[in-house]
Amino acid sequence: MMFRHFALLILLVLSITLPACAAENAAETISWKTSWNEAAKAAKESSKNILLLFTNPERCPPCRMMEQQTWPDAGVAKFVNANFVPLMIHTGRSKERGLANEFMMRGIPTTLVVDTDKNVVASKVGFSPPEEFLKFLRAAASVEKLQKKVKTDADNVTHVFELASVYVKLGRKADAVGLLEKICKLDNDNSKEKKVHALYLLGTIALENKQIEDAKKKFHEVMKLDPKDKTAYADDIALQLAILPANEGNFASAASNLKKFMADFPKSKLRPEAFLYLGRCYTLAGDKDAGAKVFKKFIKEYPDSRHAEYAKRFLQDVKRTTGKSR
Repeated sequence: MMFRHFALLILLVLSITLPACAAENAAETISWKTSWNEAAKAAKESSKNILLLFTNPERCPPCRMMEQQTWPDAGVAKFVNANFVPLMIHTGRSKERGLANEFMMRGIPTTLVVDTDKNVVASKVGFSPPEEFLKFLRAAASVEKLQKKVKTDADNVTHVFELASVYVKLGRKADAVGLLEKICKLDNDNSKEKKVHALYLLGTIALENKQIEDAKKKFHEVMKLDPKDKTAYADDIALQLAILPANEGNFASAASNLKKFMADFPKSKLRPEAFLYLGRCYTLAGDKDAGAKVFKKFIKEYPDSRHAEYAKRFLQDVKRTTGKSR
């Protein structure tokens, strides 16, 4: 569940945006409709849902990034054309921009998966690179099929878990919670190894909802059911708990926790993220010298990490605010 750590990292970045990269030429392009009636007619005829995009590339940088990187991607275009009826609404000039109010749009770009009765199946706000966006599309395309499976066999723990997992990926946490709690009952002894995963997801959702004690209880049950860490959740849970104080502005405490995490899990795949959090927490706690040292070490040890660019920008930030060269 590294997406959760990356989400916190974005908060710590304080809105630093990486430069856009040109997308490769796609062999297939998305066949966008431009009116609701046209899209709804095609959706009914093909028994597909509508992929509804609200965008304004001329005035919205994330919209331009989607236009330059994500929509032209061959994999994205192929999947969209095969599984949805795509409808683009330009919020600045479309005659149907009133749909934005109808769907209570919060910002752009907003991508919705809706049926012809305008029921929202899935939603995503903001920029997503192609690989991440494809995961969202695949999850959205599987919802109705999984819902039918669960409706047909409500006590099939595998089907229930699959649907709950998709809801989590789509951000439909409220829908997921009831199913995850049901899984804990259906697989009470964890004989099908679904309860441990359900407890982990319930714990992460509780953390997001700031239900700290409930989250700790769920995580404790995970470790009890999986003492040998076969699920490989131990370091993930430890990192989530380590960065908790940062959410409350206690960056010094979070930094201390992160140092312990790195000592306890020296071979964790999450170590680069923890390393970067540590530098940022030092900086936000006021110890910019310590933060700069961490960022320099991060860039040296993880030059090819997806977060290396953030480390460079953080380091530049420190230099600019202190007026020192490091």
